[in-house]
Amino acid sequence: MVSELGLSHLFYKEYPFKKDNHAFLSAMLMLRLFALGICTMLSFSLYLFISDPTTRSILILVQGFMFFNKATDIGNTFLHAKQKMGQIAIGNIINTGTTTALGIYILIYYPNLTLFTTSYLIAAIFRLLWTFIRAKPYFPPTYTHHPTEIKRILKEVLPFWFTLTAGLLYVTADALMIKWLYNAEALGIYKAVIKQIGRAHV
Repeated sequence: MVSELGLSHLFYKEYPFKKDNHAFLSAMLMLRLFALGICTMLSFSLYLFISDPTTRSILILVQGFMFFNKATDIGNTFLHAKQKMGQIAIGNIINTGTTTALGIYILIYYPNLTLFTTSYLIAAIFRLLWTFIRAKPYFPPTYTHHPTEIKRILKEVLPFWFTLTAGLLYVTADALMIKWLYNAEALGIYKAVIKQIGRAHV
């Protein structure tokens, strides 16, 4: 959610009135891609702090998986605005089917965590290709820079982004402190206990 700056919410709100507004579509697409690029670079920076080769490989695969999923979300935003829910559903089926088929095959014949993680990445790529093909007709035909529209959109979404980021920091601060003060085992125990307490309240 942080990676898209709250842009999808504004897009759904304004698209019915600006679906033929080239400046709006170009600015929105550019900002989504820019936000995705920044978040991807920040997430890959974690690679510098990990020395274990296996963990590094899995981290790269997971970050790639997240990148392709977030890129797919950009296309799905346009499909959702056009009420093409069936196309989004097909993309999800492609993703789930590919992950399941490859995952089962790998677990049976080549049981390996890195290969299993790769199955998720491959499925995410297939889903992105499908979504891009179906959403491309709704993208702006050409991109032109519209600084005034970009400033207007940022003015609209930045308060939402700051609120969302603050909320995420609030709900993860306890886990970060426990991991920092103790260790991963203590964090796992804490999360398990919190989950059980939440179920008891329900």
